Amino acid sequence: MSESDRVKLEALILDLKSRMHSVIDERGPLIQAALRANFKAALEEVEKDRHAFDEVRDILLATGEESSDERVQQLDAGLERVGLTGRELESKIALVHNLAERADGALTIAGEHGIPDGPDPEDSSEFDTTNPGDDPEQEKRTRWRRARKLIGKLFEAFDVVLESLVKVIPVVDPISEIKKALECDLSR
Repeated sequence: MSESDRVKLEALILDLKSRMHSVIDERGPLIQAALRANFKAALEEVEKDRHAFDEVRDILLATGEESSDERVQQLDAGLERVGLTGRELESKIALVHNLAERADGALTIAGEHGIPDGPDPEDSSEFDTTNPGDDPEQEKRTRWRRARKLIGKLFEAFDVVLESLVKVIPVVDPISEIKKALECDLSR
């Protein structure tokens, strides 16, 4: 494995971190307002208290205290074993980038149309799907739902990498777990 593959993986993890922060900080209806503070606290715990992102970066870039040629060779062998090198890695990164482009476009369009007034009626457990009623904000809500759906798909694409990476670098697991929690709310 080349060092450039590890750098690409590190960039992908940093992109995920940035996207999770963006989703949590977005004031539109991407995630439910009632969950925002909990998601923010959980991500801060993973990031600042547990230093998961820093540890992953240090391991991938072989800059930590315990870095040695042998450890780098073991890491490279592990990454190759789980399909995170060469063309396999390139195809997974291409999938993420493709979905990122679509999700970013949908989010931009939703933002341009504005935030709908009030909560989405479909978020209520009492919503009657047989009689949705008149919603003057329907166009805005539809655009935000599409953005949510595509961001959720993007987060699923990150799983293609994370599920393999966690087998080699277990500290990725808490990052993956908070991403999955966000993904659950995005798929509502």
